[in-house]
Amino acid sequence: MKKFQNKKLLILAGQDVHRKIVEAAKELGCYTIVADYLENSSAKKIADEASMISIVEVDQIVDFCKKNKVDGIVNCCNDLASKIVQQVNEIMGWPNIGTFEQVQIMTNKGLFKKKCIENNVDVVEEYSEDDVRNGLIKFPVLVKPIDSRGSRGSTICDNVEDLEKDILKAKDASSSGKVLIERYMGGHQELSITYMIIDGNPILISVGDRHSGRREDNVDKILSCMIQPSWAIDLYLKNVDEKVKGMLKSIGLKNTVVFMQGFVDGDTIRMFDPAIRFPGNEYERVFTKANGINPMDSIISYSLTGKMEDFNGKYEGSYDLNGKVAVQYMINCRPGTISKFIGVEKIEKHPNIIYVGHKYDIGAVIKNTGDTNHRVFDISFLVERNVDSVNEVVDFVNDTLQILDENGDDMIVSKFDFRNLSIKYGWAK
Repeated sequence: MKKFQNKKLLILAGQDVHRKIVEAAKELGCYTIVADYLENSSAKKIADEASMISIVEVDQIVDFCKKNKVDGIVNCCNDLASKIVQQVNEIMGWPNIGTFEQVQIMTNKGLFKKKCIENNVDVVEEYSEDDVRNGLIKFPVLVKPIDSRGSRGSTICDNVEDLEKDILKAKDASSSGKVLIERYMGGHQELSITYMIIDGNPILISVGDRHSGRREDNVDKILSCMIQPSWAIDLYLKNVDEKVKGMLKSIGLKNTVVFMQGFVDGDTIRMFDPAIRFPGNEYERVFTKANGINPMDSIISYSLTGKMEDFNGKYEGSYDLNGKVAVQYMINCRPGTISKFIGVEKIEKHPNIIYVGHKYDIGAVIKNTGDTNHRVFDISFLVERNVDSVNEVVDFVNDTLQILDENGDDMIVSKFDFRNLSIKYGWAK
């Protein structure tokens, strides 16, 4: 009998990246229900049941859980859903990912940075709107909502003439109407850092390098590729890890997953963005392949039993992926209408490629939003830690995959080329 046979699990949000939590729950024996406002969201297609309840409707979700004898609720990688999960768990008396205040800290950039400063964790320098009025800003700066997601409402501003309209754009995308104006860290390596927190003990499971697209393609604020472990992993472990663990303990988080983003700046990492969820890419599949343990199982177990699955301590050191390298290659497209995919089946058969996820179907329109709406595919692979192994798979994808518009022209932009970075990683060939 499977571990959670006949347990009902409600999963909030059904984007393609949520499929992995549906798959994990089904493998554990759960009856899976995916809720969002979309009829054909990707995770709904593989769930046992689908609900059209919007993930923001707390009262409706609670009523649904009571009427349908649901046993637990989870979120994979949606910021808004994190807040809703906390509220529903509070009402239902279920094991919770944190208190209201803790979740606020981990979903609000301003509160998070304040907590970092209190715990001697370095942060990206920021400016106030008073600094704007007093002419104290050094350009370029990044203007962004204090509580948005997916780079929505974010703008790189180069001059004072554009600053006011960029501030208004960020406020429009913020649920609180508040913005952050930060030093633009272009040229500095951006990191994604993930911890499992089990019984109050933060355990590092990933430090990855975020490589963005090109500014001229308007995808410079979103990922082109993620590589784990980071070339800066030793720096992080030596100078930053213990400080971050201390900060997470000071917040009081007990059983959950958190991730944060930061920039390498000399001998430190400057943090700027938090979340109480998994990152929005496909790292967990390659993590499972490398380490033989699935982080999805931990949060599912906690939601249903109040105990995080710790795999007998196997999370310790798991960020090293047993000497392998994980790559998530995000395929971003310019504006246009998708009319044809070429090469997808061939890519899915490559022996090192673990997952090929796609966001859009034929006929979808890509708009020039400058955020994650440009992302069409997320391709994950795991290889030996050397330059040639990475190059082989990246070249294969670049040579094989085409996404054509209605005129037959390829829409893919900012194709990744690892050769420009191989010296930085220093892996032996």
